[in-house]
Amino acid sequence: MARAERDTPPGPTRAVRVPEELWRRLWELKEELGLRSLGDAARILLGLADSPLAAVALVFDLRSDVKSLVSELRRLNRNMERLMEEWEAVKKLLGPRG
Repeated sequence: MARAERDTPPGPTRAVRVPEELWRRLWELKEELGLRSLGDAARILLGLADSPLAAVALVFDLRSDVKSLVSELRRLNRNMERLMEEWEAVKKLLGPRG
């Protein structure tokens, strides 16, 4: 199977302790930009480390996370409203307690 056809990134070729998340991010960057190696992706990230562009990239990355969170909050809010309506209906059916 060709490297480009793999579903998951390959591990390091030498004994190197690198968090799995970093490997995954480097692999994604390599694939998205059509780079030849993980080293190329690492050099791009290293070049952005002190750059204002890194902050912009982070904001765009976080923006999608925030959009997902807002969407989830809206869904939860609708569910809560529905539950409150159902609770009010149940309270009416039960009548006054006393």
